[in-house]
Amino acid sequence: MLAVVLLLASIGTASAECAWVMWGQQFTRTDVIQVAEGGYNSREGCISAVQVRVADGGADELKKKRIRFACLPDTIDPRGPKRR
Repeated sequence: MLAVVLLLASIGTASAECAWVMWGQQFTRTDVIQVAEGGYNSREGCISAVQVRVADGGADELKKKRIRFACLPDTIDPRGPKRR
């Protein structure tokens, strides 16, 4: 039981220290196009970059084009596993 608790604690610590990636996502009729827009040292830095991007692109314009942004840890790739 103690080993499980220690394992879970280390996972939480690792995810808090990782880099963050801002993903741009455009929704089409048949697909979702996802592109890594930039990397950041903290979640807060990534969220700030998203806020700037939305302000620069105009929230209404981005909504019309069906574009959104997401900040995810660098260990997560929303495009899924790479094919071989």
